[in-house]
Amino acid sequence: MRLFFVAMVVMFQILAYIVIFLHFKLGIALLLSSYVMTAILLVILLNDRRKEKKEEEQHDYRDY
Repeated sequence: MRLFFVAMVVMFQILAYIVIFLHFKLGIALLLSSYVMTAILLVILLNDRRKEKKEEEQHDYRDY
């Protein structure tokens, strides 16, 4: 899912920069949507990292 999302963000940004020369409003809309998807991707990655940190704390065996 994350890899697909990263591919979508990259594709939208490349497409937006190409389309911006042909249709300005559509290019700006694609560019803004890629920025929104980038923000969503960062939130997903941060949540995954927090889950991993909690799991690491639960399985901490340094005392033994």
